[in-house]
This record gives sequence, C-alpha cells and structure tokens, in this order.
Amino acid sequence: MSPEHGRELPYYKIKESFRDVIGRVHTRVMLTPGYLPDLCSDEIVQIAAV
Repeated sequence: MSPEHGRELPYYKIKESFRDVIGRVHTRVMLTPGYLPDLCSDEIVQIAAV
C-alpha cells in the first residue's frame, strides 16, 4: 500500500541477475523508483526494454 496515495500500487525496482564465480545466482538492485502511479502500460514496456 502506498502511504502517499492511500491505495495499492505496484512498487518498481530495476534489478540485475547474475552468477558469481561459484555459480550461485544473485540479484543487484540497480534503481528503485518506487511507486509510479502515473505510468501507463506502454511506458512500463519501454522501461523494461532498456
């Protein structure tokens, strides 16, 4: 629940997955824009393509 908007909204994080030298999978958060209530579905697809 977004405290600012008072309703359920998606919380966005841009993450990178990688394997270390042993082969274990890790994720690294690259960017945390947080709640973005004004995004339309086309904008989400464009962000994911980058």
